[in-house]
Amino acid sequence: LEFESMSVPRARQSTIGDILNPVNGYRGRLQRMGVKPKDHAADNIRAIREVQRMNRARHEEEARADENGSKSFKLRRFQQVSSRFKDKAEEKGRKVERKQEFLRRATSMGPPPPPREPYVSKKTHSKPPVPRASEAVPLPAPVERDFIRENAIEAIHTRAGRSEEEEEEEHKHTFGKVPEYLVRRKLEKEEAEAKARELEERTRGCPPGMMVMPEAERLETLAALQDSYEEVKKQLGRMPLVIETRSQIKRQEALEAKLQEIEDAVKIFSRPKVFVKQD
Repeated sequence: LEFESMSVPRARQSTIGDILNPVNGYRGRLQRMGVKPKDHAADNIRAIREVQRMNRARHEEEARADENGSKSFKLRRFQQVSSRFKDKAEEKGRKVERKQEFLRRATSMGPPPPPREPYVSKKTHSKPPVPRASEAVPLPAPVERDFIRENAIEAIHTRAGRSEEEEEEEHKHTFGKVPEYLVRRKLEKEEAEAKARELEERTRGCPPGMMVMPEAERLETLAALQDSYEEVKKQLGRMPLVIETRSQIKRQEALEAKLQEIEDAVKIFSRPKVFVKQD
């Protein structure tokens, strides 16, 4: 057994020792090396106690200074330094002060001011005084008027004041003339009846759920279809005479199908009536 333990390499010995006696972190490795690790918790407690001791000593010193009659606290390095404010106050007190003379109560430096003139308003116009109740002029008694009778008499006199020549002249200008509002109403009525007849004629034979496309929309759609037809014909005419590739064959077939579709749509919209589904 002694021979076998001596023949085991050093690295293997440390590995086996770590397994049998595992190391507890960095502090465990220091203890295994014979180094005592630092106790930070104990150091912190000692530092806190030292700060407490210093604070206690400072408070005791301040209390002793108050008992001895010291009015203010000074640091040790400023104990022998005098106050600048105190020095300046003492220097001012040593100076000879000039005697100042002040005015006494109820005295003045010169003669009294002239008396003020009484205030007089500059307004020349003033409102008349409000009359008293005994001075008021009594109002006249209300008079009842028949406004209807007065208006009728005024209308009669106005009509009678017109001359026969004026009435005859007015009669000549308006005799046999149809009023403009009647002419306007007659034209509006005829226009509405014409639109109704046109709509009835166009919707005749219309299946239920369908409606006749307006003429302007039908013509606009027909013009657009004709333009598309010409454009597809041009594209088909630009195709090569000999078509061999698959893509060319597919394009030719698509153009021909589109051309046939446009032709069918042109036939439909060329009819005088085109029925479309209602919205």
